[in-house]
This record gives sequence, structure tokens and C-alpha cells, in this order.
Amino acid sequence: MFTRYLEEIKLSRGDKTYTKYTQILRKFENKPINMGTVKEIMNLNMSINSKKFYLSVWIRALKFYKKDCEEVERFTKTIHTQEKLAEAPTQEAVEKIINSTTDKKVKLLVSLMSYAGLRISEAQNMLIKDISLEENKFIIRNTKNHTDRLCIINSKLKSLLIEWLNSKDRNTGDYVFNSPRGGKYTTNYLKDIVKNHCIKAGYPALHCHSFRHYFATNFYQKSHSNIALTARACGHKSISTTMRYIATSASDLANIINKF
Repeated sequence: MFTRYLEEIKLSRGDKTYTKYTQILRKFENKPINMGTVKEIMNLNMSINSKKFYLSVWIRALKFYKKDCEEVERFTKTIHTQEKLAEAPTQEAVEKIINSTTDKKVKLLVSLMSYAGLRISEAQNMLIKDISLEENKFIIRNTKNHTDRLCIINSKLKSLLIEWLNSKDRNTGDYVFNSPRGGKYTTNYLKDIVKNHCIKAGYPALHCHSFRHYFATNFYQKSHSNIALTARACGHKSISTTMRYIATSASDLANIINKF
């Protein structure tokens, strides 16, 4: 039933994603699109986060075939996943991940998330015309919150940006990250190559959003705990969202508690 959709996944995303999607969609093969199937998934012996992910993959596949899954999608949106404590990598980890690869694309992706606070989707949509190396800034258009955001280029990011833009490995086109087939890479492809490199570098727990946590935490600390400015730098509408991004280390807690 999902053969054509999985063929698209195989072309646009990594082998790991294709294998995972195949395993998940087997559970939905020839199942009716109703709450009975949802109940079956919700009764599986796995975390609530995994159950929601299974249902989300199924919904994406159904939408690909233009199937009516409104009831299932509405229910899935009500599932509250378990929030994990925000974990930000250390400066040492970020620098090791950047310096331990020769892949200029991965270097720049990690740097954009760590030093400019970009979401992976924002890196995916970056346009060359929106970068001003002379003024050390660039604009992210139509962000998750449907607004434009100004980002500053620091010295670490600038050198890697120049290196990538001048690299023979970069495919020509309007985007900073152009796909060999034309247009931009998919977010899942970019997520996969960053994740795979984190594993190779010895940090299997890290993923793309970890580096945004790193940016938010460091910006907050270096701005003398200016949460409003941190929210603006991260592109958050709500300060409460920013607070979830700011990781508090055990040493930070100990330093305060030991002053009691």
C-alpha cells in the first residue's frame, strides 16, 4: 500500500529514515483509517513519544495518497509527549564535532545552529542573496513563526560560511545548501547527516536541536540572563518557549546551592 511513498522517502532521505519508515508502515498495512487502528497503536508496549511518532508517519503517508485522515490527525495532535530535560552540548563537544569532519557542509550546518541559533529547516531555506558578509549578518525569511529574522555572523561562523560558499563541493543554485537534483536538500537529509556525524564523533545523544539549545543557553548566560533578548535571538514569540531551551547544568545548580 505504501510502496510509492517509501520510494519517495528512499530518494529524498537517508537509508536510516527509509528503514525506520518501512518498519513503522508495515504495522499499518491494509489497516482501516479510523480510531480502531489508532487504539491498536496506543496499546503497543512503547513510549508515548514513539506512539505519536508512529501515528505521525502513518498520517504523512496517508496525506501523500490524499487519503482523508482528519479524525486521526486531530487525535494525534492531542497526544502530549513526555518532555525531556533540555540538554545542551558543551563548548568542547561543539568544537570537536565541527573540527572532527572534513565535510564542509556538516561543519557549516552545526555552526549555523550553534552560533546563530538556526533551526535545521531555517538552514535548509537559507538563500545566498540574504547573506551580507560585509555587514556580518543574514536574514532568515518566513521562519516557523511566519516572520523574518536578522542573524549575526560571528568570526567562527564567517570563516566556515566563506569556505563553504567557495567550495567545489557546493552545488550551484540560489540556496546555501543546494541539492544535486536541483532546489534544496530535504530537512530529513540534513538532520541525518548531522546525526550520523554526531555518532561518529562520539556524541550519539546529540541531534540538530541540541545545537540550538547550546546557542540559547550560551546567549542567555552571556547576555546577563536577558531572557527577552534571548527569545528574540532564537526567534521565539513566547518567552516560555525560550525557557525550555535554556539548559541548566549540574555545576550551575551546585554553584548556587553551595552559596546557601
